[in-house]
Amino acid sequence: RVRQALDEAIGTAPGWTGAAAVLAVSDAGWDCIVAASSLPIREVDAHLTRAGRVIANRGASGIDGTVSTALGVATTGARTVLVTGDLALLHDANGFLSEASTPLVVVALDNGGGGLFDSLPQATHAPSYERLFVTPPDRDLADLARLHHLAFFEAVGPTELTRLVDEGLDTGGRVLIRVPIERSVDLEARRDLDQVARSALESEG
Repeated sequence: RVRQALDEAIGTAPGWTGAAAVLAVSDAGWDCIVAASSLPIREVDAHLTRAGRVIANRGASGIDGTVSTALGVATTGARTVLVTGDLALLHDANGFLSEASTPLVVVALDNGGGGLFDSLPQATHAPSYERLFVTPPDRDLADLARLHHLAFFEAVGPTELTRLVDEGLDTGGRVLIRVPIERSVDLEARRDLDQVARSALESEG
């Protein structure tokens, strides 16, 4: 009941959200998802709608080695998708310097920095919040793709994202798909989905 209510709400939300991106990835033909720290692992935990293997680095330095971990998983032959934020991607981008024969599809939830902190007390109380916590990288992911010889796409909607992931997996190359997310829109969507879930549970009771 909760899942149905969430899916309906996600489908009507304006613009891209992390939840909508994960729902779209759910429909693709992957074997394994590697989820980056911060918002991506939370979105995967909440909104991945089919069974499959999920791998994540956790701990205080969970952002370290995200790309390298995903490439390592892909060497097993599993059709692997990395769901990552822009900061985690940039933090380990030189992982792409490994053997270029290892295929990987990367879905980058690009919200211009550490969007997770918008829902934490730092957003209200920390001085220099944007600089110290959000740390916007101000980098074009298309430039990153060119540097590391990745095919680059920007998904305009959920159906296209599913298609791009499937095509990338079928082609067997290295693909970077950018999902442009407005932090304020995504934050409001997460709050709305919390309320949708609570309402569904209350109506069940």
